[in-house]
Amino acid sequence: MFKIFPWNHNFETGIGIIDEQHKRLVDLLNQLATHLADCSERVTLTAVFSELANYADYHFKSEEEIWSRYLTSDDLYYQHAASHNTFLTDVLALQNNCNDENLDECLREIVLFLAKWLAFHILDADKKMAIACLAIEAGMSVSDARIHAENVMSGSIKVLLDTVLKMYDGLFNRTLDLMREKALRRQAEEALKLSEEHLRFLRDGGQEGVWEWNLDAGKTSYSQNSVQVAHILTQGTLSISGENKIHPDDLPVVLENIKNHLDGKTDFFVNKYRILSKDGLWRKVSSRGKVVERDEKNQPLRIMGTNTDITERELAILVYNHSSQGMFVADSDYQIININPAFTSITGFKPEEVIGERLSVFHHSSPLADAIQLQLSSLGYWEGEIDVPRKSGERYTAYFTFRLVKGSDLADGYLVALFTDISQIKKAAQQLWEQMNVDQLTQLPNRHQFNNHLQDEINKYEHTKAKFSLLIIDLDQFKSINDGLGYEVGDELLKIAVYRILNVINNNGFVARMSGDEFSILLYNMTDGNKIERLMRQLLEQLALPYQLKKNSAYISASIGVAIYPDDADSASSLLKKAGQAMYSAKKQGRNRFCYFMPAIQEKAQTRQRLIADMHMARILNNLNYITSQ
Repeated sequence: MFKIFPWNHNFETGIGIIDEQHKRLVDLLNQLATHLADCSERVTLTAVFSELANYADYHFKSEEEIWSRYLTSDDLYYQHAASHNTFLTDVLALQNNCNDENLDECLREIVLFLAKWLAFHILDADKKMAIACLAIEAGMSVSDARIHAENVMSGSIKVLLDTVLKMYDGLFNRTLDLMREKALRRQAEEALKLSEEHLRFLRDGGQEGVWEWNLDAGKTSYSQNSVQVAHILTQGTLSISGENKIHPDDLPVVLENIKNHLDGKTDFFVNKYRILSKDGLWRKVSSRGKVVERDEKNQPLRIMGTNTDITERELAILVYNHSSQGMFVADSDYQIININPAFTSITGFKPEEVIGERLSVFHHSSPLADAIQLQLSSLGYWEGEIDVPRKSGERYTAYFTFRLVKGSDLADGYLVALFTDISQIKKAAQQLWEQMNVDQLTQLPNRHQFNNHLQDEINKYEHTKAKFSLLIIDLDQFKSINDGLGYEVGDELLKIAVYRILNVINNNGFVARMSGDEFSILLYNMTDGNKIERLMRQLLEQLALPYQLKKNSAYISASIGVAIYPDDADSASSLLKKAGQAMYSAKKQGRNRFCYFMPAIQEKAQTRQRLIADMHMARILNNLNYITSQ
C-alpha cells in the first residue's frame, strides 16, 4: 500500500522512545491520508485528526522531558520547545478554515502541511537534538555537542531536506491520487465480480422480469423477478403508480414513450428510468413493452413487457467507461472481447486492434504467464507488476489485477483485468529514494543509506557469527581549504579524495559520505590486523598526496578510526560511536594516522604507526621543498 509518508530507518534518531513515538505520528498521518483518499465521512476524518493532534501534544511533552535533561538552559532547547508550541496552533487554524464546501481541498492542505512539518521535525530538528544529547551523554560539553550536531547536520542534509520538500507537493498529490485510484479499483472489482445477473448480462442481455398490463380490466400482473410498477390508462390519460415511484425527472419521457406506442407510432417502447425502491434507494430500471392485443377499433387491450433492474450494470458500465484504470474482459481462450477507453489511453491500442486478439499484446514472458494462469486456476485471481509495451514500443510498468468470474475454471467463465500505469509513481519514488540515500556531490551512498546498510550487515552477520570492520575517515584541516580557496575548490578536492579512496578499497568494502569531510567504510570479512593496517596505510598515503586543483596545489592528511563487529560493539549505533571515538583519538595523537578502538590492539600498532607517519611527513616535506625550489 502506498503511503503519504512511508517510514524507514533513515528517520531514526537513535533514541528508542522518540523513534517509537515518531512511528506512531507517521502512522496516524498515513491513516488520515488513507481516509481522505477513500473519501471517508467527515466525522471519521475528524476523529483521526483529533487523535493525531492529541498524540502530537503527548509526544512533544515526552521529547521536551528528554531534551531538558541535557539542554535545559540552552537556546537549542528553547527554540525546539517554541516550535512545538506553534505547531498545534497552526494545525487548528487550518482545521477551523474547513467547511463542507472546501473540505476535500482543506484536508489535502492539512495532510500536506503535516507531512512537511514531520519531515522537518524528524529529519532536521529532532535529529540535531538527538545527536547533541547523545554527544553530551558520551562526554562532550554542551557547546562542543552543539557544534558536533551542526557539523553532522550541515551540508548534504540541508540539500536533502530542500529537495525532498520541493518534491513533496507533486509526489503528495500523485500518491494521494494513486491511493484514490486503488479505492476506485476496489469499487470496480466489486462491480465487476459479475454476480449471476451480471454474467447473464454479458452473455445474453441479463435476466428480465415479465409483466402483463390488461388495459380492459385495469390490472397489471408481474413475474417473480419483475419490478412492480402499475400503468393506469383512464379517459385517455396515462399515468403510472404502484408500490415503487419513478423519479420525477424521468417520468415525462417514460409516459411519452408509452403513449407513442399505444397510439401506434412505434412498434414497441423502451424506457430507462430511476425508481424509488422499498429500502429508500434509487434503482435504475430498463423497461420494454409491446401491445399484443387490440380490439376491433385498434385500441390496445393487452400489453406485455419486461422490467430489468440494471443498477449494478449501469454502475459497472459507468466505472468501466470513466475509470482511469485500464480494463478489459477476455474469454476462456485469453482472447480479448472488450476494452474500456482508459485501455486505449494507456496502451495506445484501439479496440479494433486488440479485440479478438490473445493477451500477447502485453508480451507476457512464458514463465510469468504460466505463473499467472496457475494462480488463476487455484485462487481465481492474480495481481502484481508487469513490464509491458505501449503500441509505440515504449515500455512501462503497470500494476495488474486479474480475476476469474463465474467458477474457478477459466474454461467456464471470463477473465476480467484492471491495470494502472505506475511508471511515474515508481520514477518519483526512485527519485525520492536517491535524494534520501545518495550524496549529490560525490554520488556515494549518504549517511541514511549507510546506516541502513550497516544494520542489514549486522542482521546478516548475526546468523553467520562472522566479523567485519568499520572505518571512519575524517580529512584533517579540510575547513582551511574551503576558507582559503573557496567551496568550489573544496568540492573538487573531495571528489579527488573519493576517487583515491575507491581505488584503494577496490570493491572490498562499502564506502559512504557521512558529512562534509567524513567518510565511512565497511570492510567485509576483513578483521586481520595486518591486512587492515596495510589498507589504512594505503589510504593515508593516497590521501596525503598533493591535490592539483585548477591553479592551486593543496595538501591534506586524514585520521582514521577502526571498530570491529562484534568484538567492539554488537549494534549499529554503538559501532559507529566507537569507530568515531577511535578517529578522534587519531586526531588527538597528531593526525595522519589511524587508531583502533580496542586499546590492546591499538598499542600493538602504535609503534608501527609512528614510524609510518614520520615517513609520510618526510615525504610531504620533500615534496614541498621540491615545489618551492622550482
